[in-house]
Amino acid sequence: MRFFFNSEPEYRRKGLANRALQLMFSYATASDSKPPLPVSKESLVVRIGDKNTASIALFQKLGFETTKHVAVFEETELRYTGKGVSSPWLIGERRAYG
Repeated sequence: MRFFFNSEPEYRRKGLANRALQLMFSYATASDSKPPLPVSKESLVVRIGDKNTASIALFQKLGFETTKHVAVFEETELRYTGKGVSSPWLIGERRAYG
């Protein structure tokens, strides 16, 4: 599955993306989700443009770590590890934390 996010400037830096992603990940990993879900937390991967440092920092707060840099596409790949989570979300729980 692929998701693309974009936000209007007036809605940035308010924690909305953090909450939305927590809810989405919780739903996607819930054991009672309908196929093609659930997915394992280890399969969660994001690719973000290198210049989008705000998004990279957001995913790091959610427990993702940089695993690869793709220079030709100027992208950073991050995978969920759960390490260093400052804003935890619980796998399988369909609620946002904050």
